[in-house]
Amino acid sequence: METGRLENGMPCHNQKQAITSERRELEHAAKQVRFAGKSSSCSSTSADTARGGGRGGKGGGDAAAADGQDINSNCDIAKQIGPQLKLLPLNDQIRELQTIIRDKSTSRGDFVFSADRLAMEQGLRDCCRSIRIGKILIQSDEETQKAKVFYAKFPPDISRRKVLLMYPILNVSTTSRWLAPIVWENTFDQTVIDAIYKPQNITVATTVFAVGRYTRFLKDLLESAEQHFLVGYRVHYYLFTDLPDQVPVVKLGDGRKLTVIKTESSNRWQEISSRRMERIEKLIEEKLLHKVDYMFSLDVDSKFYAHWGAESLGDLVGVVHAWFFGLTRPQFTYERRPKSQAYIPYDEGDYYYGGAVFGGRPEKVLKLVQTCRRNLDIDRANQIEALWQEESHLNKYFLYNKPTKLLSPEYLWDDTKQRPSFMKVVRFTQVVKNYAEIRPNP
Repeated sequence: METGRLENGMPCHNQKQAITSERRELEHAAKQVRFAGKSSSCSSTSADTARGGGRGGKGGGDAAAADGQDINSNCDIAKQIGPQLKLLPLNDQIRELQTIIRDKSTSRGDFVFSADRLAMEQGLRDCCRSIRIGKILIQSDEETQKAKVFYAKFPPDISRRKVLLMYPILNVSTTSRWLAPIVWENTFDQTVIDAIYKPQNITVATTVFAVGRYTRFLKDLLESAEQHFLVGYRVHYYLFTDLPDQVPVVKLGDGRKLTVIKTESSNRWQEISSRRMERIEKLIEEKLLHKVDYMFSLDVDSKFYAHWGAESLGDLVGVVHAWFFGLTRPQFTYERRPKSQAYIPYDEGDYYYGGAVFGGRPEKVLKLVQTCRRNLDIDRANQIEALWQEESHLNKYFLYNKPTKLLSPEYLWDDTKQRPSFMKVVRFTQVVKNYAEIRPNP
């Protein structure tokens, strides 16, 4: 990585040292793969200075060698190549530069500057005048989600040359532009996470709403949660329902509890959805504040399929909505009417967050639900209902109160959506259902 450059374009002292180091690597290694990721994992790479879509999902340099084969599909590649394959770990400088080039508000000049520093193309030319540069762009096909070579230009004698495979643009972002982590598979070490959290003997409260016909989803949700959700930690489920007698009997693990809270229903699902915020607010104030360490709100029409652990815990946690991952601001279904308190202009917004999962420290979640409840009340008084009820207000809150941790779509997928090739695991997903059958109104 370049560490400095003089105004006349010549490398500075630190850069010369980096160049000297890289010359040694060129002399001793047949191949080198440079990427920003955990050095112990197989990460995405694209050859040389290729720049693929910066948002993730729809583009972004899926892992590939020159022949277009997905490196992630064969994590034994390091063993096959042996010591010739050099995996360089992530550092703060790379993380900062990645954040800049993925920010859509970044100016062209800043983007080019940051991308050039990541690629080190000029640094290579400065230290090795005879070096030949090739470029390849590999992205996920929008329809098939499979890796596809969109552009490739190589020296004609590449088959006889030693190849230095340079910086990739990763196919998914692992940090937000405010440097909050975005949790994906292989971005954390579960052993280390548990070593931090388990000695703290934490308790996690979880709210679930099952009103009307939605009680049919309780059994799958609770049974799958006992298999995958914060296993080994103390969890207290708080279940809101108008039909307590329909709550299934589910065997809970040690240190795990279920409390059923009777609540009223409504003849409009929109009203049921909107009222969640005030009920969570009351629960926090009366039972959770200063008594539990963390909390989550989970949609009942969902199911766990894989491990969901303490890596998800944070002060304020949001989840990136599966259907809007990789899209741009104008495509987000924010509330666009200025009359609503949930209004977000077209030129604002970071991510589209799913309302089916949010959480954090109780005191942080309390501020969230209080704000959303107040704004819902104002909208109700003004006879306007945000497009997606409390989810619209949640997105407005997160716009001006940034989450300290973001969960990737692994933590809130949708069974009706095809899983892209870059997503290696689905932990929690909304199940297929007939809304016309389970909702009280269209």
